[in-house]
Amino acid sequence: MDFDFYKLQAAGNDLILVNFSGKKMPDKALLSELSVSICRRDYGIGGNGLIAIEELTTNSISAYFIDPSGTFSNPAFDAALCMSRYIFDSGISGKEDFKLKINGISHLIGLIDSNNFRFSLGIPLTEEGLELMENPETDYIRNISAAGHEYPVTVLNIQKEGIVIFSEGRSIPQLKETADEILKAAGVSLKTRLIFATVNSREEIVVHIRNSRGDDFMSSCAIAAAAAVVNGFLDRNAAVLHKQGEFFFQWLQPSNEIFITGSADYIYTGSIFIDDDGNYRSTP
Repeated sequence: MDFDFYKLQAAGNDLILVNFSGKKMPDKALLSELSVSICRRDYGIGGNGLIAIEELTTNSISAYFIDPSGTFSNPAFDAALCMSRYIFDSGISGKEDFKLKINGISHLIGLIDSNNFRFSLGIPLTEEGLELMENPETDYIRNISAAGHEYPVTVLNIQKEGIVIFSEGRSIPQLKETADEILKAAGVSLKTRLIFATVNSREEIVVHIRNSRGDDFMSSCAIAAAAAVVNGFLDRNAAVLHKQGEFFFQWLQPSNEIFITGSADYIYTGSIFIDDDGNYRSTP
């Protein structure tokens, strides 16, 4: 079987998309194996995950997202962003908002223009798992000591837990060097996303993500922005700048729902051949 693939990126997070709609789709076990193989940067195409479109019609848009370890991961907002760009270019979406399903989870996509799409990331939660609310009487920052320094941090959850450090006074390289000590001092898992935030103004925040390859940038950027809002540093509508892209953050009232608007771009395209034994080769 021959399939075309597209390599896309959202804020530097590169993903591989294959459209199996109207074709015989490999089973989940083979999709998992394919993702492991083709996402390897020293052997395969190289990427942070595989988007396998199962159905692409005006009535139904569904796909699977498989990360480089072969796991069907949720949520996958960056994958939804890349998929939305492909859907729009295919002409399926027309000029209206549309709904797509990834790994069984539905996403309502707001169409801003040909390369900007708006997603709901849901309702943010506190470190204790309660609904996060902007409250001037609540102190969401706690100071922790690590590697001889004091760090102001906020821990919250938007689909995944993240710890946000407001990095004034120390450089990003210095913070990254002591990342594990910071996570231990905060009492969170060493796998927790560590996000460094610098607030430029009420309308703009700059975000750096430790070990960002393979991360879901949209939710990490939303975590940083929400932490800045509840601490009184940022407005509820703001630009979130990442070193390889920009998102627009909105935290709506009274629904308390967070939205992110972003774009995705093509890197290159090629083809994949899968033989009867499940082996593959790709070009270029």
